[in-house]
Amino acid sequence: MVEAEEKGWFTGPVLDLGCGTGENTLFLSRAGYEAVGVDIAEGAIGQARAQAAAEDVAPWFVVGDVLRPAELELPARRWATVLDCALFHVFDAAGRAACVRSLAGLLEPGGHVVVLAMSTDGPHFGPEVDDEVVRAAFAEPHWSVEELLTSAFRGRISHEGETGTTGLRIGDPLDVPARLARVRRL
Repeated sequence: MVEAEEKGWFTGPVLDLGCGTGENTLFLSRAGYEAVGVDIAEGAIGQARAQAAAEDVAPWFVVGDVLRPAELELPARRWATVLDCALFHVFDAAGRAACVRSLAGLLEPGGHVVVLAMSTDGPHFGPEVDDEVVRAAFAEPHWSVEELLTSAFRGRISHEGETGTTGLRIGDPLDVPARLARVRRL
């Protein structure tokens, strides 16, 4: 996300879908963006709210399902930028299609979605995508894939199954190959 922010890929307001404990939402808020994070996990949103209060920053966090945008209690209905960090790759083809439909309803015309998804070049810890999958998901006429770059997703080893081939312990940071895309809604 630092790379995308340095490239000027974000304009506010920004909606962070699948925000988890809010690291990216908090980062964007500290950088001066109006940022709202959404996640289906109430516990993660609780942690995000606590971190925001501790840092005295003002992002808004909402519990909700990103595939049901009409049900989300958001302060705005249309967004200049929607961030999808490590959510897109967890969906199968039908789920990705539903996600893209949801994005179309959330983004203002001319707005952008920034996607960071784990790449098939990675260590295969879970779902991954390649350029073809990203391009296919946004192939409808009202989307334009403007940039699709090799990047990395920084995560942490979260369970024993991930430690075997890495030599890392639970809690250690791990950079996983990813695809970073900027897609415009036409």
